[in-house]
Amino acid sequence: GAYPGYAGELLVDKATGASYNANGARGRKYLLPALYDPDTGDCATLV
Repeated sequence: GAYPGYAGELLVDKATGASYNANGARGRKYLLPALYDPDTGDCATLV
């Protein structure tokens, strides 16, 4: 399911128009939530 809030800056697949922020094996694209980094106190995504 979706999660509420601002998803951040995302990449857009030109073929489908779908947003994503992580590339997987065999050209698969994923939308992953940000992860909290306790060392910096920031949230970060893979983009």
